[in-house]
Amino acid sequence: MTNVTCTAEYCTHWAEGNLCSADKIVVKNIEGGREASSIDETKCETFILRQDDNAPTDEASSPHETTPQVAVGCTVDSCEYWGQGDRCIASHIDISGLDVKHEEGTACETFDS
Repeated sequence: MTNVTCTAEYCTHWAEGNLCSADKIVVKNIEGGREASSIDETKCETFILRQDDNAPTDEASSPHETTPQVAVGCTVDSCEYWGQGDRCIASHIDISGLDVKHEEGTACETFDS
């Protein structure tokens, strides 16, 4: 499990304190390939736009129990944290996405080639 923080507040999995409430997230190359050369070429494929289209204002807005520990799958094998079996081996990752309303606006800020 990986410690995940996320600023994509319009995602249904976002919770107060910039935590992720998803059981598992998947990081991919924005174009669908297996390699990336920069953070901007990554995305969190698990992003789901909130139904109310509004950022939450408190912890009660998140429908799931939250934990900073999330299973992270990753197909970007050019990242130094990519592990066999398409898993992230970083102990902590940051997903960015402030004010975005689609998965292509998110990025894995921990990506390092």
